[in-house]
Amino acid sequence: MKKKIVLAVAMVLVLSICSVAMVALASPPDVTTVMETSFKSIVNDILEIIAIVLPIALGVLGMTMAIRFGIKWFKNLTKG
Repeated sequence: MKKKIVLAVAMVLVLSICSVAMVALASPPDVTTVMETSFKSIVNDILEIIAIVLPIALGVLGMTMAIRFGIKWFKNLTKG
């Protein structure tokens, strides 16, 4: 899972660098504007990734917890 997140962040950085290059080619180089645009792009991309990954991770976590509690409950029920 960590490798996928690292890969996604790397892809976001590569895309933002490409967008910086496109902005730099389109207008005279203004470092402040280029940096602001690229960081806003990075933030937006990361938020999109979180919006995709978070519901899946919460579902897996919920299922795991439900299975663990179910097994504990069943063990306690059969000991009784």
